[in-house]
Amino acid sequence: MRATALIRNHPELKRAMLCTAQEGCYVFLYDRVEDGPCAYDHLQDDVASAKSFCAEGYGIEECDWTPICDLLPGCQQDWISPVRVVGRSEGSPQWGVFERLENGVWKRIGTEPGAAPNDGPVASVDNNKSNTPDGSPLMS
Repeated sequence: MRATALIRNHPELKRAMLCTAQEGCYVFLYDRVEDGPCAYDHLQDDVASAKSFCAEGYGIEECDWTPICDLLPGCQQDWISPVRVVGRSEGSPQWGVFERLENGVWKRIGTEPGAAPNDGPVASVDNNKSNTPDGSPLMS
């Protein structure tokens, strides 16, 4: 299950996304409305806890959530559209270099002027550890 909602009345954050995973439900927080990597992530035990967290912290009501497409295998959890790290499926990821599925073809993004920016690793709100945009531990 994935859903997104706008955040109103917050000086920095503009949008939230929920994404269920094996380990719980991620709350991804964004500093822009447009699709792109999240600014922060927070892992909750389940969808109900995630929605409660968003209601209390950001004023997002149940009716504000809009369901979005399920995640395709190998794609970034925090993007709405199907986006993946270049080379990750082959075992040689190029961290910070993304490609988007458009009309059945993977096209590189983020390198052209005006493309979605790559903000690099994000700070995890729940434990202050750096994570990659898909929530996996930062590789050293």
